[in-house]
Amino acid sequence: MAAGRPSKYKKIYCKRIIELAKQGLLPISWAADIEVSKQTLHQWRADHPEFSDAYSLAKTISESEMTKRGTDGDSLDLAKAKYYLSAAFQVSETQKIESKQEIKAEVETIEVSFGDRKD
Repeated sequence: MAAGRPSKYKKIYCKRIIELAKQGLLPISWAADIEVSKQTLHQWRADHPEFSDAYSLAKTISESEMTKRGTDGDSLDLAKAKYYLSAAFQVSETQKIESKQEIKAEVETIEVSFGDRKD
């Protein structure tokens, strides 16, 4: 941990972010709830293994909650789910586009005659 002012970290925050994730809240809300920045959450992940584990679990729970909330009856609102996942966890959709073009070339053979040449 870097020198400077004392960390606001408390072990109770591990349980708190999991509770917030179960409510469908995102990391920005976790940070706001415990009055720190998202960068602080990431620093705590690096400094405190138990917080890193809790954050990973909370992220999984939050993604699951977002998936549930992205459904309307039997149909999934993909646009809403993509937005939440992108905003919260930088999850993005990638598409691979392959282009195969077939090129056909016809070569015409031309016979050229120079008359009756005698060499």
